[in-house]
Amino acid sequence: MTASLWNPLVKDKQHSACRLKIQKGHNIVQVGWRVDPTLYGDTQTRLYIHFQAGSQQCFNTLCPILLYFASNVEWGGVVYTPPGVPEPLMGSSYLPLGKTGYDAYCRGLTIINDKGETIDVDRVITHVDNPNLYQIMDVPHLKPGKYQHFVLYGGPGE
Repeated sequence: MTASLWNPLVKDKQHSACRLKIQKGHNIVQVGWRVDPTLYGDTQTRLYIHFQAGSQQCFNTLCPILLYFASNVEWGGVVYTPPGVPEPLMGSSYLPLGKTGYDAYCRGLTIINDKGETIDVDRVITHVDNPNLYQIMDVPHLKPGKYQHFVLYGGPGE
């Protein structure tokens, strides 16, 4: 996966991120970029890795949890805000237009099966909690050729 890089405005305990999430049961690995003042003490965009094994979880290199197989993979954006606080920006802060120069995106979506073969992802299931604030465009072959699946995402928040 390749992802575009943005620095959306967040405040206080909010965060905004682009992630690849791999999951099997309650075990999860997430990797991507994140703007998170609570975690990092500033509003810079940073690379992150988040591990979770059952009830244990940690960011970056603070724990040695690894996964070997996954039954679920997710691509795209995610935001958080505490209750009663307006939702933050996601990605480029715009609803997707279908233009990679403006949209936040993940591209080259592939998986590796249990035989070690790289599989081109032809379609994905999309999910948006609030389509008035954030949207997703699933574009299986935005450009010609193999491994050209794009997921465009973003939104202005509240």
